[in-house]
Amino acid sequence: MADQSSNNGISEKFFNYVSQMAHWATMAFGSLTLALFFGWPGVAVSNVLGIIYAAWHEFYWDPRHENLETRGSDVEDFLFLLLGLAIGDIVYGVALIIGRLRI
Repeated sequence: MADQSSNNGISEKFFNYVSQMAHWATMAFGSLTLALFFGWPGVAVSNVLGIIYAAWHEFYWDPRHENLETRGSDVEDFLFLLLGLAIGDIVYGVALIIGRLRI
């Protein structure tokens, strides 16, 4: 089946791709920011707050307020937000390991 375009000419597949990249990148950079300022306690706080935010945003806010034309899958969005948290944690952990090895 051909990719459908909305009335503004942007394909739904491309819109979803950009949306998911924004979901994970926002959470990853937020997680990294707290980690860089506060270390592992910042990682813990960002994970707890990130999970609460992701659940609230995707399963409460979006169904009530998001534009029906641009709404995607709540579960997919939620998983990409969690992926961002995981990427931020991994990047911080790898940076610490590399810093300790002095490579």
